[in-house]
Amino acid sequence: MGEMQEFMRNWNEMSKSNGFDFLDEQRKATEKGFARMSQDSADELNGQFRLQTQLSAEIKNAALQTANFIKEMNQFMQSNAAQQLRHLAGIEANIYKLNKMETDLAGVKTVLSDIQTKGIKIRS
Repeated sequence: MGEMQEFMRNWNEMSKSNGFDFLDEQRKATEKGFARMSQDSADELNGQFRLQTQLSAEIKNAALQTANFIKEMNQFMQSNAAQQLRHLAGIEANIYKLNKMETDLAGVKTVLSDIQTKGIKIRS
């Protein structure tokens, strides 16, 4: 405990050189808080407390609106992403069909080329 008191004295001496005296025993409170305040001061504080309460409520409401907006935006983005995925799946299915058609068309070209070069054989 003695070390702490020594530290406080040293700290106060150092702060005195900067113009602060934290351990000044001469300082006394001139008034006793709310009990000694005038009616005007009380009315002003009451108004400030009400304003602070109102502003706090407005901040809360703005935060709730922002949270709801973000929630709606998230839902919209999810539905939009799902719709894009469905479109991409449709494109993939159509590309597969086109690939199959390309393969079939290559076979038809081969047969037509054979007919053109070798002619048609009639079997009996």
